[in-house]
Amino acid sequence: MSHLLDRLRYFTAPRPQFSDGHGAVTDEDRQWEDAYRKRWQQHDKIVRSTDGVNCTGSCSWKIYVKGGIVTWETQQTDYPRTRPDMAGIVGLAGGLGGFLLPIIFGILLDFFRVRSICFMFLYGIVWVSLILIYLSEVRRTPVAGSVA
Repeated sequence: MSHLLDRLRYFTAPRPQFSDGHGAVTDEDRQWEDAYRKRWQQHDKIVRSTDGVNCTGSCSWKIYVKGGIVTWETQQTDYPRTRPDMAGIVGLAGGLGGFLLPIIFGILLDFFRVRSICFMFLYGIVWVSLILIYLSEVRRTPVAGSVA
């Protein structure tokens, strides 16, 4: 009950001030701050992993583990290259595919009124991609522009 009364008198009790009235000295319990700070320090090891069951591994996470339990995680910003010949277009194409394909599917569905048209469209994209890969990698034919 005393703690409650102290809280009710918080704004009326005179307290010593410093910095021309911009700061005040208080005698309150600040153990909650220690508990909050210790949360970020309590881990046994740090592992690098992906987040989610169906993740492709393109998003890297630093996971802090304490006693086999994940305490917290942060997303990494250093994305190492898996192959030296893989350009940044791979991530860009994935993002654009996730953004543009639902829009294209909606347009195709509105125009043709057949739900399987989306799968036919994907089938066509796969065949065009396979042909471009064959021309550029197997036959070494310049597909877009000149080869450097």
